[in-house]
Amino acid sequence: MKVRNLLSASAWQEGILTSTIPCEQTETGKYPGAYVFPPVKGLENRRPVTGLDFVSLYPSLIMTYNLSPDKIILSRERAESLKESGKKLHEINFQFNGRDVLT
Repeated sequence: MKVRNLLSASAWQEGILTSTIPCEQTETGKYPGAYVFPPVKGLENRRPVTGLDFVSLYPSLIMTYNLSPDKIILSRERAESLKESGKKLHEINFQFNGRDVLT
């Protein structure tokens, strides 16, 4: 519904009228499908099933490590002055395009 409202508002700004009345006509009929085997009760530990929650992975990392564009330190001098004022900084070294990068 939110997407429909957003599209309708955008179309209205462009001078296009849209209808938000739902269509009463529905499709009927059968679709080809696959056979679903009945479940086997018990614990299956030969191939465990896992769930990965990527939706909250990156926001969680950003909040945990206080990562944001306004926290970027662009000069060694600024980093040294922050260290001298008692701030704790974490340095990470890695190679990118054949050169060393210090973050």
